[in-house]
Amino acid sequence: MFSASFPTSDIPVTNQQLAILRETLQRAPEREENWINLGNLLFQMGEYQEAIQLLQEGARKHENSAPLKYNLGYMLEGLQQWPISILCYQAALELNPQFFEAWFRLGEVFRQTNRHTEAVQVFQRAFKLKPDYLPCLQRIVEQLTLCGDSLAVIQAAELFLKEDLETSAWYLGLNAETQKYLSTWIPRLEGLQIFSFFCREEIDTPALMGAIRDFSRRHAEKHYPENLPDRDLNPERKLRIGYLSNEFHSESFYQLHALLFQNQNREKFEYFAYADCPTASVTAETLREYFHSWQEVASLDDEALFKLLSEDQLDLLVDMSGLANPGRLPVLARKPVPLLLISGSNPPFTSGLKVADWLFSDPVLTPPDIAELYPEKIWPSDCFLHWTLPEIPYESGLPPVFERGYITFGSANSINKLSGRCLELWAQILKQVPQSRLCLKTFALDDPVLCQELQAWFLRQGLNPERLMLLGTLPEQPHLPMFYGQIDIALDPFPYNGGLTSFEALWMGVPVISLAGERRVGQSVLTALGFSEWVAQNPQAYLQKAVNLAQDPAQLKALRLSLRPQIEQSVLCDGVAFARERETAYREIWRKYCLASEQNQI
Repeated sequence: MFSASFPTSDIPVTNQQLAILRETLQRAPEREENWINLGNLLFQMGEYQEAIQLLQEGARKHENSAPLKYNLGYMLEGLQQWPISILCYQAALELNPQFFEAWFRLGEVFRQTNRHTEAVQVFQRAFKLKPDYLPCLQRIVEQLTLCGDSLAVIQAAELFLKEDLETSAWYLGLNAETQKYLSTWIPRLEGLQIFSFFCREEIDTPALMGAIRDFSRRHAEKHYPENLPDRDLNPERKLRIGYLSNEFHSESFYQLHALLFQNQNREKFEYFAYADCPTASVTAETLREYFHSWQEVASLDDEALFKLLSEDQLDLLVDMSGLANPGRLPVLARKPVPLLLISGSNPPFTSGLKVADWLFSDPVLTPPDIAELYPEKIWPSDCFLHWTLPEIPYESGLPPVFERGYITFGSANSINKLSGRCLELWAQILKQVPQSRLCLKTFALDDPVLCQELQAWFLRQGLNPERLMLLGTLPEQPHLPMFYGQIDIALDPFPYNGGLTSFEALWMGVPVISLAGERRVGQSVLTALGFSEWVAQNPQAYLQKAVNLAQDPAQLKALRLSLRPQIEQSVLCDGVAFARERETAYREIWRKYCLASEQNQI
């Protein structure tokens, strides 16, 4: 496989090696590999400026050398000198359009600089040259997801999911390293495909459940155990409870779950955290203190993780990622604990695992007809989401319509949630509300090509692109006041609604219009918070609710002042009540298990 590591090494470089390569270059400067070898050695030694100057000189002397330009670009990429690195890779490709490594590294630079649309195009060129290099397809799917092209994600995933891969002649012909890579990556690929299904209106609940069942059949069923681990069946003893997630490092995870962790009773329960995320963060360090044990498990393979979970003798394991971390579902399928509970938030639906015991949800998100389709039993609560109030010293002022004279609608949801029909309805709303604007904010909009495509799309709908405000990452500015301070009404995307963004908008005094549907995420949140009047039952009602609010600035002004106190007093922001409710559930679930186990032994 092609290595993407930069030319550095822990092996010490001797002065003798350096002298030999200098002499070799001096004797034969007409050989391009002599420039490359010396340059790479200098770079390995940390002599970055000398290495780059040397390759620049070599590239001038060998104008037609694609490898020299590629290696120069590779070094510049390693130093994060992105613009010059791009020029070097492009120059190499002009000389040799079949240069796979140059296409792949160019795609990597576009990926790292949030130019997702160009990254997709470049990775696709690389994939055509080397279709057996699977990281290429991985990058294509990841970048398509970030571009919000859910249909293309589904189609790309089908390249590998259309047959039983592990029994195919192609798979059996791969080396062991590649097969191991595939065994961990294919479930993640299929997870991205299923997430894309959630974002597609034409994928109804039966079809979605079929895809999840197929995933479980391929990756989980062969791991289901014959017996469960033994535990002391005392129903009132101190329980050992674990949480597994690949999102412990993220700020959004903190906002949705810190409320529970902060208020857990660590005298009655012993809590274990398994952080399956590759990067440490301030967020993870903050959460660490709420657990008796904290384990970093991202580097563990499935067997090692299963061994750790088993040895920790947990009574209950709460998986907080579900299909958002599909690569670990085979571990959960082996049932390293007596009771497996699912408490995911993105997506907040079934894990598809037949061995999962309970799913924490609510009656709006999971009504009886949907619950019948899930393998888990449903443990009901007020809402599947709770929210940790932000610590931002910001007071809501007047809605911006009073200063600007026009209404600004907005959404801070990820781009892949903005379906075609959703954007069409938003365009209709803009047409119904004269002079109004639509403000979109998501990190994917750092991509200038994606912004141009959105502007062109709205122009085709007969709308001046100036009515579209596109915001990407603004690291120097607090997200909540910067974004919600300049919009009057938040529009919830569909069919896969926002969750965290609805809390944020309402706390900032901005009403949220949501469309009820088969996913029902927005309806769940708004109903639990007491704002069901903003839930539309069909697109026409959605449009009308948005227009009605836009025509009532006085109501928008009143909501700007009244919404925050309502949110802060909501049970969904009451950490003590939430923790007691959840711990009561843990105890009751354990009691049920003990009783059933004793009855089975009679």
